[in-house]
Amino acid sequence: MRQIQHDLPVRCDGANKAGTKTAHVLLFAAYVLCALMQSVYVSQIPLSLVAASYLGLLMLALGEGHRLVMPCVAAVFMSTTFILISIESRLAELGVIKFAVGSSLFFFTLFALPKLIERHRATFSKAITLALWVLSVTFFLDYFGIASFKALGLVRLWSADGVTEIAVTNDPRTSGLFSEPSWFCLATISLLTANWSLGGLSPIPVLATVLAIVLSQSSTGVVGLLLLFAGVAGPSWLGGSRTNKSTTIVRRFIWALFFVGSLAVVALALEQRESLDDFSNSANNVLSKIYDPGSSSSGSTRLFSPLPVIEKVSENSFIFGLGASAINQTLSGKIGTAILPFNVFIELGLYGLLAYSAALLWPIWRFRPTRVQLMLCTLNLFTLGLPSSPFQSAMLALMLFRTRGYTSTNSFATAPKLDKSERSYTLLSRN
Repeated sequence: MRQIQHDLPVRCDGANKAGTKTAHVLLFAAYVLCALMQSVYVSQIPLSLVAASYLGLLMLALGEGHRLVMPCVAAVFMSTTFILISIESRLAELGVIKFAVGSSLFFFTLFALPKLIERHRATFSKAITLALWVLSVTFFLDYFGIASFKALGLVRLWSADGVTEIAVTNDPRTSGLFSEPSWFCLATISLLTANWSLGGLSPIPVLATVLAIVLSQSSTGVVGLLLLFAGVAGPSWLGGSRTNKSTTIVRRFIWALFFVGSLAVVALALEQRESLDDFSNSANNVLSKIYDPGSSSSGSTRLFSPLPVIEKVSENSFIFGLGASAINQTLSGKIGTAILPFNVFIELGLYGLLAYSAALLWPIWRFRPTRVQLMLCTLNLFTLGLPSSPFQSAMLALMLFRTRGYTSTNSFATAPKLDKSERSYTLLSRN
């Protein structure tokens, strides 16, 4: 009887801790999913903007309020300067204020999210895995016609006049909870990158995610997968670190890629395609866009359409650009650039480029990302141009985060070294 009375509090304590960890995983997963929901709106406000505020409240609830000082100061400073340099541009004040709020949340997320991941690495690894499951399942529901989120009106596009109420039908490719496939691919690749850095990937989420990216027919997704594959498998094959952990992760990734082709054929058969010619044509189209980006309408729009406007800005307003939100207010329909440096330069000039570059240098200096991570970050910057959305900064933060202390500068898969305090704790626990 005494033994039972002694064990009960211990068991209850363990159950409470397990429940707390599960709650934290769900809270973090909810944030990650909302941060990536740029195409899902609540009362004409994208969930990604709401998620930035949720991130601050989450850090306060976890006792991390002191870590919010630098992100808040940087965000307020940047947004204030953007308003000041846009006063003489004769743009609508409401548009300038919206841009300032969005850009402040962009910087806040870029500075705050890596700090939260660093403090709760194990929990975030599980939360990211859960988020990958949700994004993959919703993609396949859309792909097989079980639930089309575009047709339901859940996924919408943003226009200069507001959120379009009509379902997005201009892109026939599947994109799940996103308005276009490239956004889906960038989001899932950023999650894969972060989880590889945290060392928490399992083969089934990798398989589902890789298959979804391939079926999305996005050239951005294919390039991202190739870079990830180079970052994971390359160092092991080229004489890098060969720990058991790295070998296991490489094998998982290779097996995932090996099965993707056969599963894609099965998926196409289930969709009752007449033949595999459609799949072959889609593959050739994706490869041609990678080989020659200007051959597609999307690539030519991104690369060539903004060039005349950039030339005009360089001649007339090189330092401060046309003003915050100038693209939506004065250039909507004339350029469709999806390149962040182009958009920043057009609206904020050289000052804006320096401000955003300085913001990106902080996580690079803090976490020392690998070369592959930097290439993925560059892919993000040159395939998406949302300077006033925390959606893009959340993906950049996930791509640039890296557990410090890796023994190899080229591999995601190498286990991190323990610092002095962790080594002493491990020795004590063994004794």
